[in-house]
Amino acid sequence: MSRGKSTNNLKRSSENKNPRGDLLIVVEGEQTEYNYFESLKRELKLSTIKIKIVSANGGDPLEIVTTAYNLYRQKQYDQVFCIFDDDNKPEKYKQALSTAKGYNKDIILNL
Repeated sequence: MSRGKSTNNLKRSSENKNPRGDLLIVVEGEQTEYNYFESLKRELKLSTIKIKIVSANGGDPLEIVTTAYNLYRQKQYDQVFCIFDDDNKPEKYKQALSTAKGYNKDIILNL
């Protein structure tokens, strides 16, 4: 009578795998958002994708988009994410959205 396979063989392999892509995440703050995404990256054990998290040193949405675009031009990331909120800055928010759309469709804005 067969008892089935052992669950010891069902664990994920921890081999070194080739990265599938490069992601850039540009955030507002120097610590809170940066630490959040670094922790998330470790928690999810994202070993097959390279993720670079950069602080744009301030809450100006346009500065975040500009920083993201400049880094994107230096190294062609597969995807770029800009993380910011509008915090009662509707004009700067609209300007950042418009600028990002003009730069490149690969820059993704998340609020």
